[in-house]
Amino acid sequence: MEQRREGVGETEDLTEDAEKEIRRNFGASYARGLHASARGNAPAYGYSVTITATFGILSAVANSPRVTEIFAFAGGAVVAFALVEAVASGGFKHRLDRCTG
Repeated sequence: MEQRREGVGETEDLTEDAEKEIRRNFGASYARGLHASARGNAPAYGYSVTITATFGILSAVANSPRVTEIFAFAGGAVVAFALVEAVASGGFKHRLDRCTG
């Protein structure tokens, strides 16, 4: 089955094989995008899970925290993350290299 697809100022005949190739290319591009997104967000997700689990454990062990203690815990998590980032980037003097793979 042939389809006609309008391009910019031109008409292109697409066969079934061409349509399959377009779908395959889209699928591969979509999979690469998902992989890049997961790879880029994994550290933040891991950090969030770790902090949430730590907060849950501390709440269970030390009873319900007060509001000020919750903000102190959150502030400590931010400061700890900033310190690790500062050390890893040489005092924020250069960007961290992105992982490739």
